[in-house]
Amino acid sequence: MVAGVRMPDQNFTLDYWKSFPGPFPQLLFFDNAFGGFSFLVKNKTHNPYGHFAWLIGPDDIASQWWYFRQENFDHYRKAYIKVVGNPLWTDFDREKLISAIETDLSKPWWKTIYDVPGVAIGELFGINFQIPWLYFCSERGEYLKLIYSNYDLKHPDPGELDHWTRGIEGFEVTGRYWP
Repeated sequence: MVAGVRMPDQNFTLDYWKSFPGPFPQLLFFDNAFGGFSFLVKNKTHNPYGHFAWLIGPDDIASQWWYFRQENFDHYRKAYIKVVGNPLWTDFDREKLISAIETDLSKPWWKTIYDVPGVAIGELFGINFQIPWLYFCSERGEYLKLIYSNYDLKHPDPGELDHWTRGIEGFEVTGRYWP
């Protein structure tokens, strides 16, 4: 991506994404057509995406699973993926985001556990049952607060986070992967 030049929204192979040169980070929105949990999220939220993660380096994905961990694209080879970036971010903006993500990745697994009660009780029954120190995947979008003072999403689902990026200058689809 080059600042000011709109990239075409196109599909790329998994090998392309494994060696994607950046810039990093990129936001990843997933539709796992074969995943039961993803199906439940999409069905409840009426949005096309059932998971969110960050691409922080070549084939290096920071993802909220049962705990916040690093994965690679092979883990998502059966999922539809939309990759979103912002070429207007400065190197300092990018470093702030990646540094915060890596700080959380370095925490012990038990300090980054998935908010199962928040999703199971809160989302399914439509009540706010968020446990403050636990996260579900799209809540990891809150790193954007480091560079956007207007980031105001509270417990967003992946589709709401995707929608938010569409209203912010510079965000664009870097590309997609379709299995």
